[in-house]
Amino acid sequence: MRKKIALMFVLFKALLNPSWAAFSQSEWLAKIEQYMNASKTWEASFEQLNPNGSLYEGTFFLERPGKMRLIYTYPKTQTLIADGTWLIIHDQSNDELTTLSLKDTPAEFFLRDSIQFSQGVTVTDFSDQDERIKITLTRTDEPEAGSLTLTFTQNPVRLIQWLTIDANQLKTVVNLKNIRMGGKIDPKLFIFNHPELLLQ
Repeated sequence: MRKKIALMFVLFKALLNPSWAAFSQSEWLAKIEQYMNASKTWEASFEQLNPNGSLYEGTFFLERPGKMRLIYTYPKTQTLIADGTWLIIHDQSNDELTTLSLKDTPAEFFLRDSIQFSQGVTVTDFSDQDERIKITLTRTDEPEAGSLTLTFTQNPVRLIQWLTIDANQLKTVVNLKNIRMGGKIDPKLFIFNHPELLLQ
C-alpha cells in the first residue's frame, strides 16, 4: 500500500512539474531547439568569468542571424561585437583589436538563423541532473576548434549559462540573468566604430 501511495505521489508531482517527466535526450534537444528558435532577439544581464580569473559584467544583446553585442559596464574599456560576418573584440585600454571570422568561433552556432543540434555540430556530452540540462557541442568538421556548453533550467526551459573552450583550451564562462526575448534592438549596436575613426 505504501509503495502505491509513493508511486501516486511521484506521478502527481510529474504532472504538476514537467521537469519530473522522463524526457529522453532527443526530446530535450527538440524542446530546447523550440525554445531557442522562439525569438530572434534576446537581451540579458551577464557576468563573464575569463580564463585569467577576472570577472566582467554588462548587458548582452542578440539578434539572429549573426548579430551579438556585449556591452560591458565593468570594465568599460571592453567591446565585443558580432556583426554577421566577424567577431570583433576591442580593448580600449591598450587599443588591442582582435577580429575573428564568426563562422570559426563557438558563437556561430548560437547566432544561426535556425538552431538545430543535427546541423553541423556534434553533441559530445549531455546531462540531465538537478533540474538542469547541459549540452556540449563541437563543430562536426573541426572538433579541435573548441567546444560550447549550454546550460538550461528545465521548468521553464531557460538558458542560464554558456561556457566556451577555445582551441588553446582556454575557458570562458558567461552567466545570464533577467533574459528578455522578442524586443526591438537598435541595429546600430551591432556596428563597430573604432574610437579613432570617430574623431576623424
